[in-house]
Amino acid sequence: MDFLSAAGQYLKIAADSFSSTVSNIGVRGRDVMTSYRIQPAQLMDPEEARWLHRDNLYAARHIEEIVEDGLRHGWSVTGCDERALHRVYRQLRLKKKLRRAAMLGRRDGDAYLWIVTNTMAQDEPMRLDQGVELVNVVVVERDACSIESWDTDIASATYGDACTFRVTPNQSGRQMRVHASRVCHFYGRDLLSQTDRMANQGNDSVLHNSRAQLMRWDVLEQSLGHLVNELKIGVLETSGTGHKADDVNAIASEAARYKRIAAFKSLLNMIILGPNEKFHQVSPSLSGVREVIEPLAWGLSAALRQPLVKVFGVPPAGLSSDDESATKSWDERVGSYQDTLLTPALERVHEVLFAAWNVPVTAAEGWEVRWTGREYANDAPQGTPPAPAVADTAFNGAQVASMVEVVLRYRAGELPRDRAAAILARAFQISPEVAAGMLGIDAVPL
Repeated sequence: MDFLSAAGQYLKIAADSFSSTVSNIGVRGRDVMTSYRIQPAQLMDPEEARWLHRDNLYAARHIEEIVEDGLRHGWSVTGCDERALHRVYRQLRLKKKLRRAAMLGRRDGDAYLWIVTNTMAQDEPMRLDQGVELVNVVVVERDACSIESWDTDIASATYGDACTFRVTPNQSGRQMRVHASRVCHFYGRDLLSQTDRMANQGNDSVLHNSRAQLMRWDVLEQSLGHLVNELKIGVLETSGTGHKADDVNAIASEAARYKRIAAFKSLLNMIILGPNEKFHQVSPSLSGVREVIEPLAWGLSAALRQPLVKVFGVPPAGLSSDDESATKSWDERVGSYQDTLLTPALERVHEVLFAAWNVPVTAAEGWEVRWTGREYANDAPQGTPPAPAVADTAFNGAQVASMVEVVLRYRAGELPRDRAAAILARAFQISPEVAAGMLGIDAVPL
């Protein structure tokens, strides 16, 4: 067997251990032969998720940013004494626990807020109509909680969801059965299939799908770091190195020579040149770096489902990243996260707070949780500041010119009063009173 045949046979046998960081060729790489091969559904390794969250800045922002933005402005509850309610929040440290449970749910796939009441029957449904004694609200990580049973009643609104859990509240190893009505669930990447959720005992980390893109960006940053370190490359021109490849003594002599040069360069910052030797530095070209960075930056933004300013913390120079559509899309995503995960948890906690006899807070019938800064279709809650006047609203030059044109056309008699007021109010999102004031008339009902 010749050398090429032997090498080919070896590579065929050892193919499972072969990989290339440049091309990603290999059994575990994303090349055309293996990228779309069907793999068994597996959750992300918990230790890998924790490592990424701890050591990778962009993974941490992916987990934390939407939770921070969702909770940043707080919430209010209509029909109750807000001051007394905030005292209860501080006693329970509710805001901190809500934030932690939401982030753990995104990182680990599942996390829970356990509403602990003074009863031995934690595995029974919570009966709020009979009154309860609230003890505490506890964050339970996925490692300390396992699903014991699922709701299999097809007529139930919670069909397919977890029914009871086994919770290990401390390091003692003692487990407690807890009913789902006493638990608020926070999850990451929702496994839509009930079969997958039951097989994996829950959901997956939000880092699962973005892991490959995070690794690519990490490799890019490391490569750029090496490139910066080598912006100045020293070149030593010498003669007399034309020895044969199997001349061991010549190779050793040459190696010792370069070792001495490196030692003097390190200690004394100088280079000793011999006869017929020249030393100079060259700078590699950085052309094409932006063309590499830009698509990877957009790919990272798409994988994390965040605008670039949220991914990097600042608007990246040279990239037209944060237009109105990206900001609006992010705000809508934060609002969806609030409605899907945060609001149901807060509503359940407040149901227990208002039903607990040892919590000195009550609420009127029809109370609801509202997020500060969000617009709602029905009437605004009490205490919401009025809509800003036109002086508080920023318009660009074209909008100002259009507004002036409408006013001038009204003054010239080209637009009727009602029509001019309606254009100002609806086109520029200002109140009818402000529009009427700009025209110098009484308010006109639209």
